[in-house]
Amino acid sequence: MECLIFVVDSQPKCRELICSSLESTNFTVRSFSDFEPETVGLGSPSLIVFGLHSESHFALARKVVDGAMFSGIPRLVVTDDSSQENRLRAFNFGADDWIYKPFSPPQLVFRVEALLREASQSNHSMATADILIDSWAMRLCVRGSEIMTTTLEFRLVEYLARHRGQVLTRDVLLDAVWGNMRFVNPRSVDACIARIREKIELDRTHPTMLKTVRGAGYRMDAITAWQSAPSEGCGCPACTTRIDALRMDSPGGIRRKISVETST
Repeated sequence: MECLIFVVDSQPKCRELICSSLESTNFTVRSFSDFEPETVGLGSPSLIVFGLHSESHFALARKVVDGAMFSGIPRLVVTDDSSQENRLRAFNFGADDWIYKPFSPPQLVFRVEALLREASQSNHSMATADILIDSWAMRLCVRGSEIMTTTLEFRLVEYLARHRGQVLTRDVLLDAVWGNMRFVNPRSVDACIARIREKIELDRTHPTMLKTVRGAGYRMDAITAWQSAPSEGCGCPACTTRIDALRMDSPGGIRRKISVETST
């Protein structure tokens, strides 16, 4: 498999085991003993394996991966044990997966191949999507261009996208998106749909992405994809509350509803 993988580990024996395991499967590997950006940033890797064996290692690695050069690159973290503390550190660090010592070469290769396969599928999905949704940042991109929406418009688009191809009645949409908000009726859905079409359709009079099913409701036909998965392993409100979990219960304010759902 012709993929460049960076291995960053300060422990020589662990670094050597990781490199030999990957090279035996025909990966191209570059190994480093430290976490300096100017050192690790040589080339464009498909994946990075980090050996993080202490709190100081995490702190140094954090400075590197926060840089733009590693944006979107899958990360596999190797830790010394399977303790809850190390798992939380790994995922808070931004790891896409983690493995702990002692591990077998086949186990390591399996994890690496799975991450590369997932990244490839995700990139293809995002590249071909009509609408790209970032639930956590409340961002919406249509045909590659970001569009501005209200919170209500964003929640309606995302709900329709999550049920792509399914006809949803106005009452279903009111219950799911508007919740207990006062002074709304089925015509509120029509008005919001009209505003959304102004923003996402090339011709709102002949919609191709958000269609009306006469006598029934609305259906999202656009190809959709999501990005920015939540921070797994972190239980703080910022990582367990999405913007679409906000329930608008009154005209005067928004009540925050905590949700533990982490899938996008």
